[in-house]
Amino acid sequence: MISPLNVRSKIYVRSRIESLAATIKNVGLLHNLIAHDMADGMLGVACGGRRLTAMQLLVSQGVYQPDQPIPVKRVTEELARAASMVENGERKVPL
Repeated sequence: MISPLNVRSKIYVRSRIESLAATIKNVGLLHNLIAHDMADGMLGVACGGRRLTAMQLLVSQGVYQPDQPIPVKRVTEELARAASMVENGERKVPL
């Protein structure tokens, strides 16, 4: 799931997600997701929301299995927030 700490606020364009999914299908996931533990026991993706969305599309197409491991770097919430701000070029302070 995409973390509430992910500062990216743009809506993903379907055609760009499909293009990214095609790339991941052909060459694999080149950059891991950055995630942190969430209160519900899930991992929240703070960096890599587009990649996650593309991977979810590939799962829905049967290209990947839902239980297939994907590369994730697990970090603290503080580092997840900072990494998201750096990756997305944001310069705002989250509340």
